[in-house]
Amino acid sequence: MLNIAICDDIDIIAKGLAKRTEKFFKEKGIEIKTEIFTDSEQLDKKCREFCYDLLLLDIDMPGLSGFQIADRIRKYNNYVTIIFVTGCDELVYDAFLFRPFAFIRKSRLDDELNGILQRYINNVERHNKVYEFETQEGKTKVKAIDIVYIYTIHHNIYLYLNNGETVIIATRRYTLNQLEELLLQYGFIRTHKQYIINYRYIKALEDKYIILCNDTRLPISRRRTEIIRNQYMMLSRSESIL
Repeated sequence: MLNIAICDDIDIIAKGLAKRTEKFFKEKGIEIKTEIFTDSEQLDKKCREFCYDLLLLDIDMPGLSGFQIADRIRKYNNYVTIIFVTGCDELVYDAFLFRPFAFIRKSRLDDELNGILQRYINNVERHNKVYEFETQEGKTKVKAIDIVYIYTIHHNIYLYLNNGETVIIATRRYTLNQLEELLLQYGFIRTHKQYIINYRYIKALEDKYIILCNDTRLPISRRRTEIIRNQYMMLSRSESIL
């Protein structure tokens, strides 16, 4: 089941958006639970206690704007999908600073909503790709999106996961090059001869290091710095549309 929060300071608009969203997912046979907020402060409070899968946020709201809410949420939940909904078309360019999945114009809600929700479903299915790896203890299944980065030390290969766990996989079955090729389509970047990183967990790119969302610093290959920056920008932009 998908948990969806909808926030608009005008109650009738929030309820209308919820109704359209529920209708779309029902027709797709996907179970969802929607929660409506007309107070952005209340949404911020709830998001600190509960992890939604998808947020539909109005931008122009009293109190905390949609941008301010998104900025706060990104600091403690880097995985939630954000879709901005607004009547101010000119704000679309500012919206990209908060890494939204998409931007819906209220004036074209009927034309744009279903298409964007379909893209979201496709994206969820892609992110939920599960791989089975052989480890020293046996086989284990891991979602691609749960892998923060992969690294090798003394010929051992490790998967560092977003729950803080580290999985050691059987090196007789894998090489870093093979894993790079396997995971390329799911947004992984070879940043160094010893590291492959899931771009979703990157907070900043520096000259010598990549800073992750948990403030971990990992080395970056100097000779591939420009290529890595371009890959990261392309991946970041691929999940947003005008």
